[in-house]
Amino acid sequence: MPSYIPPLGPISEKLKASQLKWSDFTKSIPFAYTEIIEWKAWFFLLRTIVIWTGLMYLALGIYSISSWSWYHYLTSLVISFGVFCCYANLFTLAHDAGHFCFSKVKTANKLVGHFILSIFHIGFHNWKIAHNFHHTYSQTINRDTTWTKDKMTVQQFAESDKKKQKDYHIAYATPVGVLVGYYFACVQYFFFTRYYHFIPLEKEQRRQVRFSSFLVLVLSLCHLALFCWLGGLSFYLNYHLLPLALGAVAAVGIPLLQHSHEHAVYFDEKCWTPMRGQILGTYNFRMPYFFERVFNDINLHVVHHINPKVPWYNLRNSYNELKIKFPDYILEYDLSWAEIKKIYANPLVEWDPKLELYRSTPYR
Repeated sequence: MPSYIPPLGPISEKLKASQLKWSDFTKSIPFAYTEIIEWKAWFFLLRTIVIWTGLMYLALGIYSISSWSWYHYLTSLVISFGVFCCYANLFTLAHDAGHFCFSKVKTANKLVGHFILSIFHIGFHNWKIAHNFHHTYSQTINRDTTWTKDKMTVQQFAESDKKKQKDYHIAYATPVGVLVGYYFACVQYFFFTRYYHFIPLEKEQRRQVRFSSFLVLVLSLCHLALFCWLGGLSFYLNYHLLPLALGAVAAVGIPLLQHSHEHAVYFDEKCWTPMRGQILGTYNFRMPYFFERVFNDINLHVVHHINPKVPWYNLRNSYNELKIKFPDYILEYDLSWAEIKKIYANPLVEWDPKLELYRSTPYR
């Protein structure tokens, strides 16, 4: 697996000189890979629910034992990790539902999305609207709804007060941002119109946001009641909140890895194009095969930004097509702590007038 990304300048200039069009990339993914296979989607959802049910049965068996030995604690941790894997699988299905590529039936996508994202205490419509906005303005400063939105330039950082500098450093230059970011995101999704005020909402979308916020509150209370009914509050903490805490790190960390690198680039609205935002600003990060399958290949992210209608089960095939046709423009790296440290070492951005984009840069 490649761990080296060529220098940005040559890639940008080569992409510009190649006279490639955005349609060249979109057409490189066969239409067959966007076709929804209903049985596969529903079977995988059902399989994951069955596995989760089995894990809950084992957890209840463990909880019925009054005196625990070391292997009971170990078994409990293994069960919690299994629940985390189920949650990771489920989130990718909700992700497809948000792009209406889980099912051919529109209502089914909505039901699946509401059901799954309620596990994560996130409203489906709220997440869907923000996520689609991310695709429209990927890597655009002050517009992208992921990590890019609040990126600071070197000058902005220098002109900020000490508190703002400290907060920014904690969020973008240390792992703390990944550890706590999910909980801030839950609040922001719930109070959507306040925190995503820059997203223009139609009347129907405002109604959807209010509905999703109310529904996720009700369903979250239902989750709490279910777990407490099964085994009490400690059961809820061990087999929902603990796996969810692991999932929270992944939910915030994965978008960071998909759009960040030592040499990551960002844009303003005037200089943004689909090819620049989706090709130059998107990365595949490679993990051991087991974890790639746990997350249903969501780490192969360039495909998704070229065509969001590709379901999870066709991501790898689509990725292989792109690698064959455009090997120089599919940017990817091996996930390692060394690569993560490089991301944290370059938390700011600086305008490059020649390339007409923002480059990642360290503190000055």
